[in-house]
Amino acid sequence: MFQRGPVPRMRHGFLSVREYIVICGGSDKGKRKCYKDLWTYNTLSGVWMKYLLPTQIKNASAYPIICADQNLVYIFGAENIVEGYQEINSLFSFDVKHGKWERIYYHPRGHDNGIEIIMFSAIFHDNGFMYLMGNGWRNRRLDLIYKFCLETLTWSLVVQIGETPKFKCRFCGTVYKINATIRGRVVHVFDFTTNIWTKRSTSAYNEQYPPERVFEAYAFSSTCAYMSGGPNPDWSALLLDIWKIDFETLQWVKLDQSLQRGLWYHRMSVVQDSYLYHVGSYHEKSRYLNGIERLILRIPTLFRISFEAVCRSPNSRIYIASLPETLLMDLNFSN
Repeated sequence: MFQRGPVPRMRHGFLSVREYIVICGGSDKGKRKCYKDLWTYNTLSGVWMKYLLPTQIKNASAYPIICADQNLVYIFGAENIVEGYQEINSLFSFDVKHGKWERIYYHPRGHDNGIEIIMFSAIFHDNGFMYLMGNGWRNRRLDLIYKFCLETLTWSLVVQIGETPKFKCRFCGTVYKINATIRGRVVHVFDFTTNIWTKRSTSAYNEQYPPERVFEAYAFSSTCAYMSGGPNPDWSALLLDIWKIDFETLQWVKLDQSLQRGLWYHRMSVVQDSYLYHVGSYHEKSRYLNGIERLILRIPTLFRISFEAVCRSPNSRIYIASLPETLLMDLNFSN
């Protein structure tokens, strides 16, 4: 059924799939209540939809481990969580277009299934594999990478070559031909085909680099990454700037747009390479903000502008009824 939108929350998963924004799990500020739900927001129609997490997904709401590929959102469940370390034992997918859950994998005892208890830092999907990066409970290793094969449903530890970065906390990265993690003037790059880590220096337009900061947010389009917000290291100021780094040139550029208020711990995601959305954060006045805000990164296609106008029109039902059936099936106007 249609909903007004999720209640304020923190520590939630946030990403985009096609024209949808997805919010998964999270908790209230005091960690007293965890939200066992998944929300989708159709950026064309402006409609929220709520779905409950399957009861078989354990401990997926407090610190959800999620990523997306095509129409699917993948969510790992954990049998137990101890001091942030998770005993992963299940994987579910959610089809955003059709609103359906599917259990892909389940193991009754997580520590016997090929992956040790782990505090994860990042998760990626590439070519039929899920890659989970983090540090292990057993030896407190800070540089583990496990991969999960979606065909054979098996885990394996990835052998890494070169100087590996330390996964001390959650970090932001994406898959662009190869995997890259981004921070300041250095980019760590992992080649999935050779398992080799390299470090590459970034450049900056007019030698203007992003100022140092903490608790900033990142989001990724098909060709670049965006960074915004966060306080400087001594918390003397909240930064409003928004930056972009190109994956090919590794050059930082400061955008003309900026945040309307100082934010930290916020979540960002890029929709169809045209819009930058952010939601769920602290800010300097109310200490907590839950509304969704949107920035235009580039002029959207005429197709996108037209369909958003159709979906939000008071006469939308009349207009939609006159559209070709192939478009109706692809855009799924009922969701």
